[in-house]
Amino acid sequence: MGISDMPMQLLIGAVILSLSAPLFASAYEDLSENIADQEAGRAVSSLIDTMETVLSGDEGSRLRITIELSGFGSCSFERMFIGGPLDEGSDMYILGYELGTGLSRSYSLKPPYPVTSADGSTLILTAGTHTISVERSRIGDVDCLMVGLQ
Repeated sequence: MGISDMPMQLLIGAVILSLSAPLFASAYEDLSENIADQEAGRAVSSLIDTMETVLSGDEGSRLRITIELSGFGSCSFERMFIGGPLDEGSDMYILGYELGTGLSRSYSLKPPYPVTSADGSTLILTAGTHTISVERSRIGDVDCLMVGLQ
């Protein structure tokens, strides 16, 4: 193998690399989304565990939880949504998250239980570290969980 074979070998290597690069990029994006989804799911699961513990107490029972919300690799974390207005809508029973890839997941307590923020709206969290207060409360005639940032 002489020096004259080098350009052909480099050309073949470049072709192989250019054909496999999109596969690696796609796999990396899928892996990033999967890991970000798992991390966000763990944060929601911890929050639900905290809510269920507060529900086992009396009115006025309160706990705090600190959660880390972040993306991974090429997948950003967009937002977490918790509860909603205490009206006829179903948002008050929902908590979940959205990732930058468009993936979105929703959860509810079992059995469903109303959750709202101190101002009666959905609590929205973006990427970062957040300490959330969860309190069993009564607003009007509705027994609910009130969530807020600490």
